[in-house]
Amino acid sequence: MSSQARANPAVPPVDQTSGYLGDVAYTGDEIDLLDLIKVLWRARRLVVGLTLAAALIAFGFTMAQERLYESRAVFVAQTQQPAVGITQPRNTYTVATLASILRSRQLAEVVVDELGLTTRWNESDRSEAIRKLQERVSVSTSDRDGIITVTFRDPDPVLARDVVAAFVNRFEDMANTLNVTEADQVVAFARERLAEVEAQLAAAEAELLSFKERYGIYDFNQQRAALVAAHAALSERIRTLTVELTGKRTYLTDRDPEVRDLLGRIAELERQRRALETGGTAGDGVLSSLDSSIGELSGLGTSQFAFGLDQVPALSVELERLEREVSLHREMYELLRQQYEAARLEASRKLNIVRLIDPPLVPDRPVSRRLVLNVALAAFVGAFLAIVLAFVVEFLRQRALDEQAVAELPFLGLFRDKRSTAAPPHEAVNQR
Repeated sequence: MSSQARANPAVPPVDQTSGYLGDVAYTGDEIDLLDLIKVLWRARRLVVGLTLAAALIAFGFTMAQERLYESRAVFVAQTQQPAVGITQPRNTYTVATLASILRSRQLAEVVVDELGLTTRWNESDRSEAIRKLQERVSVSTSDRDGIITVTFRDPDPVLARDVVAAFVNRFEDMANTLNVTEADQVVAFARERLAEVEAQLAAAEAELLSFKERYGIYDFNQQRAALVAAHAALSERIRTLTVELTGKRTYLTDRDPEVRDLLGRIAELERQRRALETGGTAGDGVLSSLDSSIGELSGLGTSQFAFGLDQVPALSVELERLEREVSLHREMYELLRQQYEAARLEASRKLNIVRLIDPPLVPDRPVSRRLVLNVALAAFVGAFLAIVLAFVVEFLRQRALDEQAVAELPFLGLFRDKRSTAAPPHEAVNQR
């Protein structure tokens, strides 16, 4: 039972499934369409006026906008490296990652500085030019196709093209810098190690050459054999002359010319033998007094020895160490060079992260302002709001007929229809 029936028992209960909403009669869940049309007809001025006002505002706003030119560039992203031989494909960067690079502030700063946009746009601060550039640049992606589109709009068509071109160039540089694979790292490491080992090899070879030049070494084994042979020949010659001297002393005195000559020859041979043992310039003409057979055996004739027999062991060890060091560095150099060439070959097989398929061009016509679409949308929105407002006003007008409601909400009196003081027709129906 309704509150009205409880307050006045003489009033029969009202059927809540039928009645009026304003002048709109309804029965159950059905509303009379004719009554809805009456409400809209009564608010026709509001509907038409608000619709026209919204359309005119949209028309004026659209026509007042500055004509912009749009330039664009299209990339295709290589998100996965192809398999080569038995090498498995390697993941690189996703389309979303590359789009984030295009939207990054770092890239915008580079473009602003390169094109001098702060001055061209008459901005007082560089950060304002960067913000304006980021607002005008649009980056759209297609994950399925790996397509990235960069667009930029500006009143100057040439500047629109230049901005997109700068984005393209700097983005490719940044993408290639980030496109570092395992092969690239091996190439970088091998290049550094190759330079180090090459420097070490050059130093070892220079040290070995200096060592050989200092001691006059060109074929150490041959020179050592010749030195031993010369020393043995001198020793044999000294022994022979000593035997001859001993025989002559049996019947000659030391003042005899022959004895003195033998003593001089033996002394000279002793000096030459000491020179062979200690090395140095004292060895000049060391075999000049030897017979031709010994000279041929030594292979030196009257050559000079820069080192002696006493130095042979130490020189042999040092020479072997230097040659071993040179050999070790040479082998390491060859190994690193092979690894370097293999890594370069592997790195050359990779593809760039992005490939430009549609370069930016200077636009020949401005972007459409979509005047018809904007006006149509504004008119639709205005008409919709006007219809809603018409039903709200109708509802408030009907509520204003209730004195108790007006007493509770005085502003409802503004919506009272002063031309009619009679009860609405539906009240008479309810009374009957």
